[in-house]
Amino acid sequence: ISGVACSPDGTMIASSSEDGTLKLWSTNGTLLRTLNTQPYPTTAIAWSPDGRSIAAGTYYGGYVSSQAGAGLTYLWQAPGGSRSAWTGTSVSLVRTTTNLFGKVTAVAFSTDSAKLASGCAAGSNFVTSVSDGSFVATRPAYNTSVAPAAVTSVAFSSGGMMASGCEDSTICVYSTNSSWTQLWTSTANANAQMTNVTAVAFSPDGSRLATASLDQTIKVWSTSSWTLQQTFTGHTNGVTSVAFSPDGSKIVSGCVDGSVKVWDSNGNCLVTIAAHTLPVTATIFSTDGSRVISSSDDGTVRLWSAADGSAVGTLGGQNYFIGAVAISPDGTLCASAGGDETIQVRKTSDGSLVQTLVANTNYVSSLAFSPDSGRLASGGGPLDPTIKIWQISNGALLNTIPATTNGVMALAWSPDGLTLASGGDSVEQNITFWSTNGTLQGTLPGTLSCHTNGVTALAFSPQGNLLASGGRRPGNMVQIWTNSTPGIWKTGIVVRTYLSTATNNNVECVTFSPDGTLVGYGRTAVNVLKIGLPNGTDVTLGAGTNPVFSVAFSPDGSTLAATYQNTVQVWTNGTSWGLFDTITNEVIRASTLAYSPNGNLLLCGREDGTVTMSPNTRGALGQPSLTFTSFKVDTNGTAKIGALVQPGTHYVLLSSTNLKDWSFLTSAASSSNALTIAGLSASNAPARFYRATTPP
Repeated sequence: ISGVACSPDGTMIASSSEDGTLKLWSTNGTLLRTLNTQPYPTTAIAWSPDGRSIAAGTYYGGYVSSQAGAGLTYLWQAPGGSRSAWTGTSVSLVRTTTNLFGKVTAVAFSTDSAKLASGCAAGSNFVTSVSDGSFVATRPAYNTSVAPAAVTSVAFSSGGMMASGCEDSTICVYSTNSSWTQLWTSTANANAQMTNVTAVAFSPDGSRLATASLDQTIKVWSTSSWTLQQTFTGHTNGVTSVAFSPDGSKIVSGCVDGSVKVWDSNGNCLVTIAAHTLPVTATIFSTDGSRVISSSDDGTVRLWSAADGSAVGTLGGQNYFIGAVAISPDGTLCASAGGDETIQVRKTSDGSLVQTLVANTNYVSSLAFSPDSGRLASGGGPLDPTIKIWQISNGALLNTIPATTNGVMALAWSPDGLTLASGGDSVEQNITFWSTNGTLQGTLPGTLSCHTNGVTALAFSPQGNLLASGGRRPGNMVQIWTNSTPGIWKTGIVVRTYLSTATNNNVECVTFSPDGTLVGYGRTAVNVLKIGLPNGTDVTLGAGTNPVFSVAFSPDGSTLAATYQNTVQVWTNGTSWGLFDTITNEVIRASTLAYSPNGNLLLCGREDGTVTMSPNTRGALGQPSLTFTSFKVDTNGTAKIGALVQPGTHYVLLSSTNLKDWSFLTSAASSSNALTIAGLSASNAPARFYRATTPP
C-alpha cells in the first residue's frame, strides 16, 4: 500500500497500491469502488480539499520523447465530494498527465483545489491546473548545487506555500504566487536533517512545517522565521511519514519498523502503536481527528484510536470477519476465509500471498487442507451450499460438489486423504462423506444420521479411526464415531456421546488430542469449554460465559488453546487442566485458530478481517531431524523405510528420481523414537531417492 487519503467529509478512505489500484472504502471497511492505473503501479494518492478530485501517481518504463521512464499523474473527478457522488455512475478519469521526469513519487492538491503538484524521481515538482491540465510551474526539490535526487513528499499550506522533501535530505519551500519564488531551503541550515527527508506536512493554519527523515527524527519549523521549533525523538528506526491532526494539536508519524506514534505539539509521545509488521508508508488523521490511519508494505490499511492507539479496523486484504483458518499438513501454507467470499492462501514463512481463490457467492464457512497439502476444500454458507476442491499450486477449481441445501458448516479431511466429511446447517442433520480419491472424487459413499439439527463441527482423529461431530440445539451433543467399514468412510457406529444438560447452546468446535483419546469442544453458553474423556464423561475448563468458537490441541497434547472474546486461552494438562496463559488479541474478537503441524506457530483469525500468525512455545515440538536407518523393497515392489525420530513430531516424506523434482509421499509421526513407513511405491528402485522435512 503506497498511500492513504481521507475524503474531506470524513465518510471515506482511499488507498493506493503497487498492484495498480486505488480503492475507496467506507470507514467501517466496506469496499465502495476500485479505480486503477493498471498495468502501472500506483505510487501516490491525494484527495482534493473540495472532495471532488482524486489524483494518483504512477510510472512506466520505456522512452517517451527520448526520455527514459516517464511518470504519469491520473486525475479522477466526481460531481460532488459525497459518498454517493463517488459511488455513482458519473465518476470519470478526466486526464492523465505525463511529466517526462520519471516515476511520480508524491502528489498534493493546493488548499483551494485549483492546483495539483506531482513530485518525481528526477527531483522536480511539476504543477498543473486542475481545471484544464495546463502547465503552471516546475520547481526543483533537491540541492541544485550538488545533483538531482528523488522527491519523497509534497504539500501545500493554507498560506500560499508549497513544500517538498527530497532523498538528499533537502527541504524546499516555494511561494504559490505567480512567480513561484523560493522562500526557504534547508541546505545551509545547521539544524537540517542528516539524511533522506521522507515526508513534509503543514499545520492546518500554515504556521508550522513538520518534516520526517530516515535519521529517526521529526522536526517542526516556523514558517514565518524558518527556525527550528521542535525535534521529536523516540523512533528507533527511520521515520517514513508525518501528518498534523485537523486541529493542529497533534502529529502522527510512521516508521520503518512498522510502528506508529502520536505526539503532542511539544514533542511528547502520547501513544506508540505496534501497527504493522513491515515499514509504514503513510500516516494521516481522520477528518474528525479521532482516528489514525496507517498504510504499510504489508498490504494493509489499519485504523487506530488516536486517543489510546487501540485497533479500530483494517482495510485491504480480506474484509469482514475471518471465520475459518487452516494450516497445511506440511506447514508451508495457511488459508483464511470469511465474509468477503474469497479464500487467501499465504506462505507461513513470511505471510506472502500465494493464491486468492474466488470461492463461494456467500460467506466461506469452512476450510480443510488435504493430507498431501496439495488441495484445499472450502464450504459455502446458506446461499451457496457447495463444497469446492481447489488445486493450490495454480488456484484451479478441481470440483464443485452440491453438498447440502442449507450451507456447509463443517469440513474434515481423513488422514489417509480418501474421504472428506461435511456437515450441513439446520435442516440436514447428517454427516456426509465424499470420496476424494482420483476418478471417484466427489462421489457420495454414504452418510451418518444421529443429530437432531445442523452439524456444526467435525474432526477426524489423527489415527483416522474416529470422527467427532458437534450439533446445534436441541441436539447439541458431541458424537464420537468409528468407521464400520475399512478404507473410505461410508457408515459409522457411535462409540461415545457427550450431551449437555442445557439445551440452549450449540456445539461450535471439536478437536482430538494427538493420541486420539481426548476430545476438546466449545459451546455458545455457560461452561462452554470442555474436554471429553474416553469413559464418556467430560471436564469443564473455567467458568466462562462467552462463546468458544475454535479449539485446538498442541501437537504434543500438553495444551489446549481456545478462542474466548478477544483472547486465546491456553490450558495445560498438569495434575489437572488449568489456565496456563491468556494471549490478548487487541480489542478484536478472536474467531478461529490453528496450530502448525509441530506447534511452533499459532494462526488466529479475527472478526476484523485480519489473520495473525505468531511464534508459539506452549506445547511446541521444535523441528528435530529425521535419521533414516533402513530401506527395504518388498517383492511386490513397495518400499519400507525405518527411521529414528523425536516422538510425536510430524514429518513429511518426499521422493525423487533425479534429486531435483520432489513429490509428496506421505506424512508420518511416531509415539516412540522409531518410525516405520511401509507400502511406499518403489517401482523405480533403486533409482529413487527419499528425504524427510519437518514442518514448523
